[in-house]
Amino acid sequence: MVTQTPELPFTGLTLSGVAARYANGTEALRDLDLTVMPGERLVVVGPSGAGKSTLLRLMAGLMAPTSGTIRWGNATAPRPGSIGVVFQDPTLLPWRSALGNVALPLRVRGVPQRAAREAAYEGLRAMGIADFAHAVPAELSGGMRMRVALARALITGPDLLLFDEPFAALDEITRFRLNDDLLALAATARVSLVFVTHSIFESAYLASRVLVLSPRPGRIVDGLEFPPQDPAGPSFRTAEAFRLRTAAISTALTRAMGEGP
Repeated sequence: MVTQTPELPFTGLTLSGVAARYANGTEALRDLDLTVMPGERLVVVGPSGAGKSTLLRLMAGLMAPTSGTIRWGNATAPRPGSIGVVFQDPTLLPWRSALGNVALPLRVRGVPQRAAREAAYEGLRAMGIADFAHAVPAELSGGMRMRVALARALITGPDLLLFDEPFAALDEITRFRLNDDLLALAATARVSLVFVTHSIFESAYLASRVLVLSPRPGRIVDGLEFPPQDPAGPSFRTAEAFRLRTAAISTALTRAMGEGP
């Protein structure tokens, strides 16, 4: 894979007093103060329409806030290639092979074809699907397509990965495996994660910190910090610590909806 520029380490992403209102008058987010730290696994939960996807678009630099400021380290815009985004739909080009889809961000940036394809193949190998490098998306399962999307998001060596409910449409077994892969990736690649989900169980498994948003306009109404998983891995799902996490997140969500004490 292509590695990030070493002289520009990721020092965090900061939102200060951020609000987002769309042209139709919909106020999606209000008065957000938030910092994403290097190496953090931040999971965002909240009711539908709370502005979670809008928050990711702001973090990716795909839209500007209506008010407030966003800083990527010391910069007012993200460095090219420093942020990877994985959506609920893998958004793969149907006429390109898995290899071609993963190589695309490098080709767009002017990387020669051979170097881009070599890096893409390595990315697919890391995701465990190198044998399907020449398959088009229609020939891949849902889980495989998501692995291709993840390899594509990683190809530029990003500092920050943003996930917008990427595993919601997958079966539970595949979702568990991809959650495991994501934790392994976070541990080895030293990449920061911001993950949006509606699943309490997924948030409890992935997060080092959970943020709870209110109904629209989304505001941060609660935050829960968790120690690193011990023991890490699939066995954590049956641990008492995992049950306590899910209970705490469920309680916070209930309060956010105004349905609890």
